[in-house]
Amino acid sequence: MPGFAPIHPVVGVQPFNTLFVPDTTQRWTLGMVMDAVDPYFGYGRFVYGKAVAAQAPGTMVNMSEVWTATAAASTAGLGLPVYWAAQNFAINTFGWYQIEGVIPATTSAAVTAGAAVGIGTAGNLSGTVAIGKQVLGIRVNQIGTFAITKANSITTNGSPVIGVQNVEGLFVGLTLSGTGIAAGTISTIDPSGRFITSTANSTATGSVTLTATYTNYCLVTAQNAFQQGQIV
Repeated sequence: MPGFAPIHPVVGVQPFNTLFVPDTTQRWTLGMVMDAVDPYFGYGRFVYGKAVAAQAPGTMVNMSEVWTATAAASTAGLGLPVYWAAQNFAINTFGWYQIEGVIPATTSAAVTAGAAVGIGTAGNLSGTVAIGKQVLGIRVNQIGTFAITKANSITTNGSPVIGVQNVEGLFVGLTLSGTGIAAGTISTIDPSGRFITSTANSTATGSVTLTATYTNYCLVTAQNAFQQGQIV
C-alpha cells in the first residue's frame, strides 16, 4: 500500500495522506497521535482532528482545545502550535494533520530554501516574515519550482485519469504538465497507487513523462515543539 503507514500496529487505523478522503464519521479519539513512515517522505507524526472548514492538503492550521482545526490566521503574536492538513478535508470531516517530519505546505508568497518563513495569508506560509508571524521549528527544503517526474505515465485523450508507475512523492494539488497533459492539478490519487486524476483532460493518448511541480507549495521539515512566535 503506497503512502504513510503506522509504525505501531493499530487495528483499523484510518489511513493517512491524500490517498484516502476524510469523512464525517469520527473513527478515533480526537487528539490521538500516530507515528508513520512513507517510502518517499520518510518519518511523520500525525494528530487526529476535525476540519471546521474545507482545507486542502498542506494548509497550515491551529487546533482548538477539542482538536478542531482552523486555518492559521495571519495575525501576529498568536503563540499557537501549527499543524498541516495531510488530507483533502471537506467541512466537518475527520482525518489526520501532520505535526512532524517532511511536510508539503501551501504558500501565498515565495519562500527561500533554508530561510525563515512566516504566516502569509491565512493557512499559508510566506517568505516575508513580519514581526510576530515567524513560524519556528521548520526549515524549507524545496520551493515552488521543485518538480517530481514519473516516466512511462499513460494518458488517454479526453480523460483526466493518468496511469503512473507509482505515486511516491505525489499529493493532491501538484501542478501537472507533459506531452498531451493539459494544464491542471492532481485532484485525487487512487489508493492502488497506479492512477491519479487531473483537473483537466489529457489532449493525447500515449506513454509520456509526467511532471508534477510544487507550484504554490514548498516542502518543509518540521521538528517537534514548533509554534508561531515573536521574531528575535
